[in-house]
Amino acid sequence: KREEALMHVAQRAAERALSLHRSVELTRLSPAERRIIHLTLSGDERIETESVGEGDDRVLLVKPK
Repeated sequence: KREEALMHVAQRAAERALSLHRSVELTRLSPAERRIIHLTLSGDERIETESVGEGDDRVLLVKPK
């Protein structure tokens, strides 16, 4: 269930990034959760994802290409 929820979060973040034409920041994710979002969006050629920061401050950026 958590994986399904994360896939839904990933899709919503991608749609938001595309409509706003800027990056969307996802915070407070574990490394495993970030990985699920990276993998979910890896097939979308309009979007790129990037993890930035260190330790607990690490965030995942969902950006339009």
